[in-house]
Amino acid sequence: MSNATASPVMPSQEESDLARAAARGLSVALSSPLSDGGQTVEIALPASARGPRSIRVPTRALRLLLEALELTAQGHGVRLLAQHAEMTTGEAADALGVSRPHLVQLLEKGEIPFHKVGTHRRLRYGDVLAFRARLEAARECSPSQRSSQS
Repeated sequence: MSNATASPVMPSQEESDLARAAARGLSVALSSPLSDGGQTVEIALPASARGPRSIRVPTRALRLLLEALELTAQGHGVRLLAQHAEMTTGEAADALGVSRPHLVQLLEKGEIPFHKVGTHRRLRYGDVLAFRARLEAARECSPSQRSSQS
């Protein structure tokens, strides 16, 4: 299985409507008490000669599905990406909301780990998320530091 879908999947209006209804149902199911302490959920499937009538799914996976359904219901494209997946500098710049040249400067300063594949820089998605979290934490600290210094 691939680490990521090729590109965000943009929903049609019909798909958005279906996602909205599915998200409501899944939300109710996830808010119900679960018999095994919340680790898995059993999902009933239509009877089939080839497969099981139900499957057990990790609750965390269903919460991820719920988030994807909610975004689809709002008309947003959704892309699934494994945390260890690699990104190009262009993809990482887009994820951080910065220009690619600025991102390359950050890489060369050692702000975000990367490696090269030939002459191309590659970043792990998890490292990009960690850098974004550090930026957000620094932004949250800045106003309080200013007010405490006054």
